[in-house]
Amino acid sequence: MKKSLKIVLVVMLLIILMLSMNSLATTSAIKLTASKTEVAVGEEFTILVSLESEEEILAIESLLEYDTNVFELKSKKIEQGGTNLDAGDNQRLDLSMNEAIKSGNLFTLVLAVKEDVSSQTSEIKLKDIRITNTDYNDLPVEDQVVSMNITGKQTEPEAPAVTLSKIEIEKAPDKVDYTEGEKFSSTGLVIKAVYSDGTKKEVTNYTYSPNAELRTENKLITFSYEENGVTKSTTQAITVKAKQSNNNNNINTNNNVNTSTNQNNNKVANNTTKNTTNNTTDNTTKNTTNNTTNTDASLTNSNLPKTGTETKYILLIVAGLIGVGFVSYIGYRKYKEI
Repeated sequence: MKKSLKIVLVVMLLIILMLSMNSLATTSAIKLTASKTEVAVGEEFTILVSLESEEEILAIESLLEYDTNVFELKSKKIEQGGTNLDAGDNQRLDLSMNEAIKSGNLFTLVLAVKEDVSSQTSEIKLKDIRITNTDYNDLPVEDQVVSMNITGKQTEPEAPAVTLSKIEIEKAPDKVDYTEGEKFSSTGLVIKAVYSDGTKKEVTNYTYSPNAELRTENKLITFSYEENGVTKSTTQAITVKAKQSNNNNNINTNNNVNTSTNQNNNKVANNTTKNTTNNTTDNTTKNTTNNTTNTDASLTNSNLPKTGTETKYILLIVAGLIGVGFVSYIGYRKYKEI
């Protein structure tokens, strides 16, 4: 009796040992691996379901479990030929293969981290796994878990803001020489703004000083340009000459008047001298002629001024006397005849 009891116990232990060994042999038959275990918000990753078994397997049934508030299943692909037993539930991973296999990839899953998910750790699990061998025995398999570390959305670092660095004169104004009282002219001037990223652009809405009438002490024109609260300045050299004073003009005018007056006086003096000389020469010539013509000594020694007209008067007087004498003579003849 005792011997029979011992035999029964030994058989039971062998059965339990065989079942345990069978269970151990199928524990690692299904594997769950991820292409990466650290992902950012919005980033996609791949989950691979594979088979490694010492027995030939015909089918697999399992349930994919993950937090649907964190992950989103993008796609699912069957890697082995067979029929997908999934009845429309994306979280079921069931497969009936056309022929038995011992190893290989079963499913490829593409998941993504949803937007606005905070940094955390979340698990993706394949559970309730059952595989069927060629003897149509269902072999239980331990759950498979992948832990995903969500680091938050990866963003490109923001580029530093582009700011105004300086302004520079690319082309000087056409006019840089002035006379006091004139105003600065920006014609031809080209000013460019230079930014922190090295870029440049021409600007026209600058201000400059002084913008009033220029004075001799003004040596520089200062230009200023403001953009986004930043103001930069640059300068342009100029020259300002003094304006000629009125006193100098008066002096020059007086000198001109005096010069003209002196010239006129000289001309008058010269003319007077010429006239005097001419008159003297003419009078001398006329007097010589009169003296030659006149035979009357009394007239020659006359004190009448020798103007050249006395000869005419003398002739008229003589003619008059001759006329009177002739008339008297005619009258006397008539008287005698009576």
